[in-house]
Amino acid sequence: MVHQLPRELRDIIYTYILESRCINRQHQVLMVNDPADWNLAEFTSNPKEFDVRRCTIKGDEIPHFAVYEHVHETYRIELAETLYRTKLLRVASMHELKFTLNYDVLMTSCDPKEHIRHIQIELKFDCGTKTQAQYAKQLEPLWYLRHIKHLEGLKVGFVVHFIYDDVIPLLEEATSPLVQHLVSEGARVGWYKKGRGNNAPSKLGHGTA
Repeated sequence: MVHQLPRELRDIIYTYILESRCINRQHQVLMVNDPADWNLAEFTSNPKEFDVRRCTIKGDEIPHFAVYEHVHETYRIELAETLYRTKLLRVASMHELKFTLNYDVLMTSCDPKEHIRHIQIELKFDCGTKTQAQYAKQLEPLWYLRHIKHLEGLKVGFVVHFIYDDVIPLLEEATSPLVQHLVSEGARVGWYKKGRGNNAPSKLGHGTA
C-alpha cells in the first residue's frame, strides 16, 4: 500500500515516524559524538518493552522500523533521506566530519551529504594552537563541507567552546575563505558559543545563518 502513495505523502509519513519516536524536546537534533557513538537514544525502542536490540555495525541500537527484515530497502533509504533533510546534524568533532557526511546511521545506501540541510560542527583545538595560521591548519577538515550536494539554502553553524572567546576573531579570519565559498554558493553560516553543561549552543552575532 505504501508504494502506491506519492513520494510527498511518504515523506510526511517518514517525518511523523521520526517525530513520534522522540522522547525529548531536542528531537530535531541528531548528535554525533564520534562515528562509533551516534546518539540515537531518542529514536530507539524502549529496552524494557523489547528484548531484542538491533545494532548498527558501529554498535549503536537502531529503530525497529529501520531494520531490514521489517522494511523494504527502498523505504529505509527514503526514511534516511528524510532524517538528514529534516534534522539538525550536530558533529562534536570537526575531525569526524568526513566520516559523518558519508556514513548513514540507518545502514542504507543513502548518502547523507546528498540530503543534509542543517549542520553544526564543534571546533576544538590542540593546546598549542596560538596563531591564525595554526588555526587555519587545524580547521582544514571543515573544507569537506564543500562536498555537501545542496549548498544553496544550507545552514552551517560553527560551535565554539566558551574557552575560545578571545580567539574568535582569529577563527573567523582562518575560516573566511571557506565561509566566502559557502556563502557564494547560497549557504548561510553562523557562529555559536557552547557554555558549560549540556545546554544548546547560543548564537553569536556573526555570520549569515
